[in-house]
Amino acid sequence: MLFRSARALRPLVAELEADPAAARTHAHAVLALGVSCVMGGEGDAGMALLERALTLHTAAWPRAQALRYCALALEHRGAWEGAASRYEAAAGLYAEIGHLHGRASALYGAATALGEQGDPDRGWPLIRAAVEAFRSQPPGPALGAALGQLATLAIDRDDIDPEGVLPLLTEAEDLTKASGMYAWDVLLRRGEVLLRMGRPQAALGPLEDARRRIPPTVNDLVWADHLLAQARLDLGHPRDAEAILARTDRDGLSGAALLERSALRLCIAAATGDTAGADRALDLLERGVRARWRRRGVDRRVREAARTLARAKPSANARITDASGDPDAPRRAERAARAWQVAVALGPKVPPDPDFARDLRSAGARIPLGPLWLEARIGRGGMGDVWRATHRSGGQVAVKLVRGGGRAQAELFDAEMRAVARLDHPGVVRVLAALRVDPVAAAMLAVDGTPLADGGRALVMELVSAGSLEDRAKGWDWPSARALLLDVLAALGHAHARGVLHLDIKPGNVLLDRVDGAVVPRLTDFGLAGLARNRRGLGPFGTPAYMAPEQASPGAPLGPATDLYAFGCLAWWLLTERVPLLGATVAEQVELLRRGELPAFKSTFSVPAGLEGWLRGLLARAPEQRFPCAADAAAALLALEQEPIAAPPVSPEPEVPTPDPGTLVPGGSGPSLADPVTVCLTEPGEPALPRVSGDGSSAWRPSPHLPGSTGERPARGAHPAAPFPSDWRGAGRRDPSPFLWGVGEGLFEWRRGRLVGRDAEQDALWAALGRVHAGEGAQGVWITSPAGLGRTAILEWLAETALAAGAAWTDEPGDDRPHLLLLDDPAPAQAERTLAGAEGSATLVVVASAALPPLGFDPLVLDPLSPSELRVVLDERLPLDRALAAALVTRAGGSPAFAVALLADLLRRDALEPGPEGFRIRTDAEVAVPDDLRSLWTVRLDALAPQGSPRRSAWEITALAGDPPLALLDAAWARAGLGVDRGVLDPLLEEGWVVLDDGDTVHFRAPAAREALVGAANATGRLPTWSAVLAEALPPEHPDRGRHLAAAGRHAEALGFLRLAARNAVNATRLEECRALLDLWDRSADALGLAADDPRRASPLVVRVHLALHTQEDPYPLLDRGLAIATGDIACQLAYTLGWALAQDGRHAEAEVAYVQAIGLAEALGLGDLRVVSRLGLAASRYALGHDAGDLLADVRRSAGPELLVRADACEGRGLLRIGRDPDAEPILRAAVLGAHGVGAPDVEAEARCDLAILLGRRGDTAGEIAELQEALTVLGTTGSDKALRVRARLATALARAGRRAEARVQLAAARRFGWRSRPADAAELAAAAAVVDG
Repeated sequence: MLFRSARALRPLVAELEADPAAARTHAHAVLALGVSCVMGGEGDAGMALLERALTLHTAAWPRAQALRYCALALEHRGAWEGAASRYEAAAGLYAEIGHLHGRASALYGAATALGEQGDPDRGWPLIRAAVEAFRSQPPGPALGAALGQLATLAIDRDDIDPEGVLPLLTEAEDLTKASGMYAWDVLLRRGEVLLRMGRPQAALGPLEDARRRIPPTVNDLVWADHLLAQARLDLGHPRDAEAILARTDRDGLSGAALLERSALRLCIAAATGDTAGADRALDLLERGVRARWRRRGVDRRVREAARTLARAKPSANARITDASGDPDAPRRAERAARAWQVAVALGPKVPPDPDFARDLRSAGARIPLGPLWLEARIGRGGMGDVWRATHRSGGQVAVKLVRGGGRAQAELFDAEMRAVARLDHPGVVRVLAALRVDPVAAAMLAVDGTPLADGGRALVMELVSAGSLEDRAKGWDWPSARALLLDVLAALGHAHARGVLHLDIKPGNVLLDRVDGAVVPRLTDFGLAGLARNRRGLGPFGTPAYMAPEQASPGAPLGPATDLYAFGCLAWWLLTERVPLLGATVAEQVELLRRGELPAFKSTFSVPAGLEGWLRGLLARAPEQRFPCAADAAAALLALEQEPIAAPPVSPEPEVPTPDPGTLVPGGSGPSLADPVTVCLTEPGEPALPRVSGDGSSAWRPSPHLPGSTGERPARGAHPAAPFPSDWRGAGRRDPSPFLWGVGEGLFEWRRGRLVGRDAEQDALWAALGRVHAGEGAQGVWITSPAGLGRTAILEWLAETALAAGAAWTDEPGDDRPHLLLLDDPAPAQAERTLAGAEGSATLVVVASAALPPLGFDPLVLDPLSPSELRVVLDERLPLDRALAAALVTRAGGSPAFAVALLADLLRRDALEPGPEGFRIRTDAEVAVPDDLRSLWTVRLDALAPQGSPRRSAWEITALAGDPPLALLDAAWARAGLGVDRGVLDPLLEEGWVVLDDGDTVHFRAPAAREALVGAANATGRLPTWSAVLAEALPPEHPDRGRHLAAAGRHAEALGFLRLAARNAVNATRLEECRALLDLWDRSADALGLAADDPRRASPLVVRVHLALHTQEDPYPLLDRGLAIATGDIACQLAYTLGWALAQDGRHAEAEVAYVQAIGLAEALGLGDLRVVSRLGLAASRYALGHDAGDLLADVRRSAGPELLVRADACEGRGLLRIGRDPDAEPILRAAVLGAHGVGAPDVEAEARCDLAILLGRRGDTAGEIAELQEALTVLGTTGSDKALRVRARLATALARAGRRAEARVQLAAARRFGWRSRPADAAELAAAAAVVDG
C-alpha cells in the first residue's frame, strides 16, 4: 500500500475513516497517502497527512516511516533543521526495532540536511555512524552516497588530511558505477572536494562529467553549474563563470547552498565591477547570516571580494582612493566594509587590518553596525561615545557605544535592555535595540579614536537633537520650570510603575526635544549597569552631586524614593543654578549626604512661597520621609499654584570651583564620567504580577507596591496622597515605536503594546478602584476569557496605571491609599478566601482566569477583538502589507496574543521583507502559518527538541505534572528511563517559558507552551505512559494521583484517589475542581463497566451532595439514589448527610428520622465517629424543635475526641439559647469559644461567637454583640467560609441599631456580594438585615 498513487489512496482513506472497525487499516492508509503525496510533489498535503499518521500510530516502524518522509518533505522546502531533527528521531525508532538499513538511511539524511544547513560539526558523527551501518550490510550504492557525503564533510575539518579524502571518493565511485545510482552525486562531490583543496583545473573534469549525466529536471543540475562557475572563477575567468550560472539561474538552492551561491555571485560582481549585482549578493548573504546558514570557506571568499570591492578598479594592483579625488569612493568603501562584516559573521572573527580600515575611512566610508551606518560622533562619555546613525531604510537614530566586556556584564546588559523595552512614555527616550559591535565596526571606530573592543555593546536609541537640560542652565521662569518638572515626574512615575529605577537623574540625562514648537524633556540613560541588581546599594555609585544618601551606603535598600531625591537635586539646580550639596571630593560628598544640612533656598526667579518645603520633601535624608511616589510629588507641586509668588529672586552666590561631578562607579578612586545603563527592579524574565498556582497550592503573592522598592514606606501622613483621577486616560498616547529592520527584532517580543478594544473593561476596572477610594469597602472583579485574549495584559495595565497615578499600592498599604491585589489564574476558592479576608478594608481584588467567577466577584468578560481592532494591534507593532495583515487577522481569530505571536514567529524565521505598503512574506520563503496558538507553540518546541527525543519527553512529563517540585521531576524522569538531569529544563528557562518558583518548583509562564506539550503527548499516544510514570512518582495523598492513574488507564486504582481528592476539594470550597474530579470518577467507572445500580456508584455521591449544597442544587435526588444502592459505611454517610441537609433547610422533624437511621447503621457497622456526629446532629435538631437533648450530648461526651467535645459544647450552648435558657447557655458558649480556638476549629469558634452575640443582643449589650460578631468575622476570614454571609448580615443589623450606618452599609454590601449563592435561610436573614440598614 505504501507506494500506491495518491489518486487511488484518497477514496480508500475516506472509506476507512468512516468505519470504526478499520482503525488500524485506516492509520496505514493515511501513512501511505502521505508518502505518496510527498513523492508526488504535494509536500504540504503530504506533511499534514504524515503528522496525522504520527498521531494514529503507536508502533515504531510506521512512526519511523512517517518521520522519514516528513523529513524528506521538509528537505524539499529547504527546512534543513526540521528535516534533520525528524531524520534523527526516525533513526532512533529504526534502531529500536533493529532495522539497520532504515537507521543508516535516516542518519545519512540527517547528516546531509545538517551539511546543507551549514552545521557540519553536528553532521560529522551522524555520517560516520551512517557509513559504519552501511558497511555492516552488503555493499551498494547507498554506501557510495554516504561515503561521498563523508568526504564532503571531511574536507572542511582541520583534523583530516585533504589527500586522505580522495580514496573515499574513489571507493564511492566504484560502488555506484555498477548500478548507475548516485553516480553523478559522487562525481559532484569529487569536484567539490577538489575545489576546496584549491585545484580548480582538476575539478573541471569530474564536474563536466557529472553535468552530462544529470537529467534536465533534477535540481542537482543547478549545483553542478554552481561548482563549474566557481572553478572558472578560480581560474581567472569571471565572465565565463557568470555565463555558466545564467544557464540554471532558477530557484533551486537554499540554506548553505544558497549562501555559497551568493558568495560566488559577490565574487563575480566584484571581479566584473557589477555594483548592483554586488548589492543583491550582499542582501542574500546578510539573510543567510540572520538564518544562521553556514558553510566553511564562504567567509574567505567574501573577504577576498571585500578587498576587490574597495578598489577603484577590480585589479589586485589597484588602490583604494579617497573621497576627495573619487566621488564613488565612499560607496565602494562602504560596500567593502559591509562585505567584510558578512565574512566576519560567517566565519572566524578576522578583523580588517588597521591599514585597510584606515583606507576605508579615508575613502569616506561610514561605519557599518548591523543595518546601521554610523555617521558622526555627537557625544563622548567615560564609558563610551554617542554617534548619529542612519538606518538603511533612511531613519536616523542615536547609537551609544558602551565599553566593557565579560560574559556576565553582557548578559546583564541584555537583561536590562529588555527591562527598558517595557517603557513607553513621551517623557522617556526609547531604547530601540541592543547590538554587539563586530570586529569590522571596532576596527573602523579605532581609526576615529573610539577604542571599542570586539563584542562591545551598542544601544540604539531615538535621536533627540535639541541638546540636554545641562546645556540650558539659564533662561527659565516659573511656568516653564514647573512644566518641565511635572513632565519629568510623569516619566519617572511611568518607569517606577513598570519596575524600572533610573538611579542617575541629573541635567545631562534629561534631553530636550522639540514637539510642535515646544521644548519637551525626555529622560535617557536609565540606571547603572547592574550595580543595584538586588535593589541594594553597593557603596557610593551614581553622580555624586545628585545621588541619594542610600546610594552611598553599601547594602542600603533602593527604591523610587532614591530617584525622587536625585530629582529634587535636579529641581534645586534648575531653580538656583547650583546643586544643594557639593563636596570637593567624593569622600566629602558622602559625608555631606550623611550629615550635611541643606543650604537656604535662593531661587533665581520668582517662585511660589511653599516651593522650598516641597523641595525639602524630596531631599529628606531618610527615604521614608520623602514623597512615596512621583504622583504625590506632582500633586503637591500643582497645589502650589494656590500659593502667592515669593519675593523677587536673589542672585545666586558664586559656587566654589569643584571637579566635574561625573558618574561614580564602584571600585574607582574618585569621580569619573560614565554613561549608565538600566537597573531592573524585577529579575529579567520574571513576571511583574503575582501568580497563584492554578491548584491553589500556594498563597497569593503581591506585586511590589512600586515594583522593587525595599526601603521603608514613607510615614503615614508625612505627605498627602495624590487625588484619585476620575479618568485613567492620560493627555494622549505616544506614537508606536519605529521598527528598524535588522535592529529591533531582539526586543520585539519584549515591547509592550497598548491595550486595544478594551476601553469598556478598563473603565469598569477604574470605576471599581474609584468605589474603593470612595469608601464603599472591598471590591472584587473577575476577568474571564479563553487564553490569548489579554487577561494578564489588562491586569498589568491596571497595576501600572494605578501605581503611576499614585492611586493604589500593590503590597501592604503604608498609608490610606487602597490596596490592589492582582491574582493571575488562582484557584477559585483561594480567590474567594482572599476577597473574604479583604472585606471591610480599602481593597480591590482583581482576578484573571479562564474559570467562571466564584462567590462575590463582579464578572468582566473579555470578548475576542474585531478584525479592525486586531489590525491596529499588528500595525502598532510593525507596518504590514495589507494581504499579510488580513491573513494574520483571519488566522488569529480575535486573539491579540496569537496575532502578535504569529508576527514574532515570522520575524524569528526571517520570513519577512520590506515592501511598498509594509512588511510582507519574503518572496522566496515557504512559510506554513500555524492554525492556532497551540500549533504555533508546537512548531517552536519542535525547533528546540524534536518529538520523541528524551528532552521533549522530559518536557511533556513536566507539563503534565502541573507545577511540580524538581524532586518529583527527578523521580518521574528516572522512572521513565530518560537519562536526563535538571539541565534538560535550561532551554525552557532561557526562553522564559518556565520559571523556578522559590528555586525548586517549576511553573509555566507560557500556558500555551504547556498546552502544546500535553497536546502533543496525547496526540502521539505518550500521555498514558507519562501519566503512569507520574502516578507512581507522586505520594499517595497527592490530589493529582487519581487523575494520572485514570489517564494511564488504571481506572480501578484511580477511583479511591479521585474520591479522596474530590472530598478534599469540596471541603476547601474548590468547587469547580471538585466537579471535574467527580466527572473523571464517573468516566473511570464507565470504563470499568460499573452498572448504574452497582453499590460502588454510591461512593462519590456523598461528595456530590456537598457540592450540590454549595452550589444551591437540589441534593435530595442524589441522596435518594445513593440510599437506594449504597451499602455499608457509604449508606451510613448518606443517611447522616440527608439529616444534615434537612436540618439546614429547617426540616428538623425529618432530619431526626435520618439521623436515627444513620446512628443505627453506625452502631451495626462499628463506625464510632459517624455514630458520634450523627448524635450531635440529632441533638441539634431536637433543640431546634424545642426539646432538651442533654442526654444525647452526655453520651457524645463519653466517647468523643477533643474536637467533637468542643462541637458538643457549641451544640448544647446553641440549643439552650434556642429554648430560652440564656444564663445556662453563656458559660457553655464561652467554653466552646476557648475550646474551638485551642483545637483549631475556626468554624465552631465563629458559630459559638455568633450565638454569644445573640445572647448579648438580647441583654441590650450592643457593643458586646458587635465585638463578638467582628471576632467571628476575623476567624472566618482565615477560612473563606460562606458562613460569613450570616455573620455580616447580623453585624450590619447590630451596627445600624448602634447608629453606625456607614459601617453597616459596608457590611451589608459585602454580604450582598455573597448572597447570590446563599440558602433560603441565609437569604431571609440578608433581607431582614437590609430592612434594618436601609430603613
